[in-house]
Amino acid sequence: MTDAAPRFDSPADVRQALRRVDYLADDSIAGVVFLAERLGKPVLVEGPAGTGKTQLAK
Repeated sequence: MTDAAPRFDSPADVRQALRRVDYLADDSIAGVVFLAERLGKPVLVEGPAGTGKTQLAK
């Protein structure tokens, strides 16, 4: 885990941040991103082509 301050206070903050860059995230995506950031862990994102996996990684 890193010593850096967390970027997000809640999954709702994640959704707002992603919305600002035109990425529409549902509650489950926002929750996973929030927990991954808090725990300092990577996320494996799988899915069909064209569903936003690369955009989420950016």
